[in-house]
Amino acid sequence: MDVFVYKLSSWNLNVAEAKFENNALNVFLPQADVKHWANSLEVGIETSQSNGTEYPLHILIEKDFACLAPRHDEDESDNFPNPATGVAKC
Repeated sequence: MDVFVYKLSSWNLNVAEAKFENNALNVFLPQADVKHWANSLEVGIETSQSNGTEYPLHILIEKDFACLAPRHDEDESDNFPNPATGVAKC
C-alpha cells in the first residue's frame, strides 16, 4: 500500500523549496518567514520555485483554521483560531 506524506519544515536558507521523494512532499521555508507567519494574522505564505520550465512550481501554504460549526470527531486542538469568530489571537 502506498502512503502519501507531506511535511512543512523551516530551515536556515532564505529560499523556499519543495521536494518530492519516496511518496513524501517536503516543503522547506525560511525560518524567519515561518516565525512571522505563525505569530501574525497573515493567512498564508505564497512563493514559487524554478523547475527548469517556463512555468515555475507555485507553492501556497495556508493556516488551518478551526471550523465555525463543530464537526463530529474532528480534532481541532492544534488549529489556529478562526478570525471570523472575532477571537483571533495570533
